[in-house]
Amino acid sequence: MKLFVAVDFGETNSAVSYAAMPKTADPKHFPSGNVQSISRYKSFPHDKFSPMRFEVPTKLLYPRGWVFRPLEELWDAPPGSINSNTSGVKTESPEPQLLWVWEVQRQISMFTFQSNLDGTLIYRFKTLMDQSENHKEHKQDLSVDLESLSMNRSCEENISVAEMTMLVTVHYLTKLLDFTNCEIQKNLGLEADQIDATEMAICVPVIWGQMAIRNMQFCMGLAARLAGFPGVTVKNKSMDNVFIVSEPEAGATWLLSAGLGDIHVGNTFVLVDTGGGTVDAQTYTVTKEAPLRLQNQAIRHSGDSCGSNALNELLFEYVLKILDEHEYLDDQNGMNREGFARKAAFHDFETIYKAEWDMFNPDNPDCLFEIPGLRFNPQDKESISNRLTVPAAFINAIFHHVCAEVGEIVKNQLNMAHENKVDVGAVIPMGGFAQSRSLYATLSKSYTGFVVDAVAAGAVVRTLNKESGPNRVAKTAYGLGVFEPYDKEVHGNQATLDGLCDPREKYVKCIQWVSKIGTLMKPNFEIHIRCRHQFPCADDNGVLTETFAICDEIWLSDFPSKDHYSWDHEYNKGAELIYTIETDVSHLFKPGPSNPFQRQWGSSPKASTNKKRKTQNRYWELYYDLVYIIDGLNMKCIQKYEGEVLGELGFNIAPALPPGAV
Repeated sequence: MKLFVAVDFGETNSAVSYAAMPKTADPKHFPSGNVQSISRYKSFPHDKFSPMRFEVPTKLLYPRGWVFRPLEELWDAPPGSINSNTSGVKTESPEPQLLWVWEVQRQISMFTFQSNLDGTLIYRFKTLMDQSENHKEHKQDLSVDLESLSMNRSCEENISVAEMTMLVTVHYLTKLLDFTNCEIQKNLGLEADQIDATEMAICVPVIWGQMAIRNMQFCMGLAARLAGFPGVTVKNKSMDNVFIVSEPEAGATWLLSAGLGDIHVGNTFVLVDTGGGTVDAQTYTVTKEAPLRLQNQAIRHSGDSCGSNALNELLFEYVLKILDEHEYLDDQNGMNREGFARKAAFHDFETIYKAEWDMFNPDNPDCLFEIPGLRFNPQDKESISNRLTVPAAFINAIFHHVCAEVGEIVKNQLNMAHENKVDVGAVIPMGGFAQSRSLYATLSKSYTGFVVDAVAAGAVVRTLNKESGPNRVAKTAYGLGVFEPYDKEVHGNQATLDGLCDPREKYVKCIQWVSKIGTLMKPNFEIHIRCRHQFPCADDNGVLTETFAICDEIWLSDFPSKDHYSWDHEYNKGAELIYTIETDVSHLFKPGPSNPFQRQWGSSPKASTNKKRKTQNRYWELYYDLVYIIDGLNMKCIQKYEGEVLGELGFNIAPALPPGAV
């Protein structure tokens, strides 16, 4: 059995969908209606038929005493070890548990938790995966929390905020994939060993850069390994069978493939992704119907931080201000005013009122929130104790405010389309906030469109049929570290290195870029680079060399790069060493005329003063081939000598290409 699994890792909520079929079946003919979405999450607070059953909050609650292990240590951890404290220290008391999704929501529902946070609540951490200036205030607050958490770690070295962001992402994805694995096996009636292969689709925002996509792939691969997900192959910290899909394209794919929208080839529409944290709008044109393919227009993306979470924030500030004069509430055991306000805004309003609120309904009732100990209700003429009334007029007002901001984003995108003489036929809202009656009513007053929230399901459909995807234009450059003999005309005034065995020789350590940004990266590509490695015949004490090892470096850059320049030159800004291939080749050494190692003579300052060390003038040279291969979404570098494979290293390069490319 083969699985196709898609993960929509959202800022506020996440979702997983999948398709299963015999290994020999053609995925292109798999009916989109048979794509399944994971549900039945533990502690789900809504009706079992609620559309929210397919989504789970992207939240983690770290207990006090949780010990963080750096990423390098996690690669050595056995499957399942992420579910508990990883300090390795045995204690008599139960180990603190990491809570996630609806388990966290259940904790949030408690007054005492909101007043005295027993642990650290981490949410919207997806924002830190992207290095842009978006959500600057939240990023700063979250960075402070992560720095505080990193103080309790298993290693002496500090763990950076960037690595902490990846760690919490790995923790969350491990929980999500572990649950997904159990549900899929239960739904299909399969054992893990009956799943031969799994292809993982990762949904990414359109505004993410290549580094964020690589980091997301890294986190998904590590999480799949820790969860013991069947059929997933992870080599060199890279997941082999992975496909990258942009979130808007995935959502639109599901919408149109399921026949939910009357849009055809040549039609243009604005896709509005309305999530909890952000709202993003992008204009697309349908270029093909079967399979569906979209082309984004040359119109700048519109977006802002006006997702549905803004409603909770505004209500929180409102309730906290009302309770400002009720100082006596802070005297209650384990509870305070801020905790009451948080529970009202982030739990009660979220689960009771928010989803069904229609701001155009003139008969909306006031919202009632329990505030234990409240002596009188300033918003209620009857002034019932222990209860706070928030007028429907205020709830309507904050909905109008936030929905108007979303409307401005859509209006901005439509205006830019008009300026570029692009005829937009529909506006399609998608995402969790799109289910809001108020937002739907706001947009439907001005635009014709449809509402859908199926990014994960659409990503599965998109993965099943990859034909006619975007061109393989490289967004990341890959190169190999080389030592080039110094040439004034080629290398200019760059710093040189003396030859390892002959100081008279001068070299420049450069990067030879084998794929460059903006160029077409062929799906089947192979080049051979002739390499030379030198070894001294003996060490400084005259002991003959018996062990020989070669080493090659693989580099990448998300910036335009140039050959014949070192990694730290301005022309190679942002170049990053990602892998080294170290191989022992001692077995090739064969004394005598057939020795692959060629003896050479160099110049040594020590030779003229110490005749006993004359052997230092001699050195060995080994010539071999470095074969660089691109096969679809995978890259491999192989060290070869006369057909014999000496060493090799492979990894996935999907993040280096446009989402959807194969």
